Amino acid sequence: MHVIDNFLPDLEFAKLQEYIMSVNFPWFYCEHVSLPPGENAIIDPLAVETDGFHHIFYDKEYEVESFAVECLNNFFKRLEEQLGFTENHFIRIRSSMKSPKLGFTAENYNLPHVDYFFPHETMIYYLNDSDGDTRIFDQKFLQNKNDWDKEPDYFTTHARIAPKANRLLWISGSRYHTASNPIESKRRLILNVNLLPR
Repeated sequence: MHVIDNFLPDLEFAKLQEYIMSVNFPWFYCEHVSLPPGENAIIDPLAVETDGFHHIFYDKEYEVESFAVECLNNFFKRLEEQLGFTENHFIRIRSSMKSPKLGFTAENYNLPHVDYFFPHETMIYYLNDSDGDTRIFDQKFLQNKNDWDKEPDYFTTHARIAPKANRLLWISGSRYHTASNPIESKRRLILNVNLLPR
């Protein structure tokens, strides 16, 4: 797990944040932001699935590329210069926005999950200061198991990462993780990037 603060230079970050938070940026409603509850066997009394909004910038599997992807050019350049990831590593890039949810408490979080069931890297780039920590769990997805419907029976929190504007979180895609809805903030904005290993 790596946490990099001030990932983009201030002016580049301000320009990106301004665009994504503007009335010109298109958001699409999504009923389930982690996983539809029927798609896994996770039983966790603290996990509360939520709705929200997202925008798919790029999806390799579905051959999707948004007209808005150009706003991420400086981010992509930084990924290559600082971390060695190029566009050839991209699997999916999307932005996500969560707002407060009725009944959601500081102990709650969304459904623990991994983004893909094959080796990959996951990055979460925070676009605003907010509450609603990202939880990283000790449990990992076993890449070699045959029946992936058998999720872990329980989850223990390894780390909690607070959303901070211009902060990049990088974890192995095999580690279970999840977000939380904000309680004190109006919105929680992130960029979620999935990549093939280098």
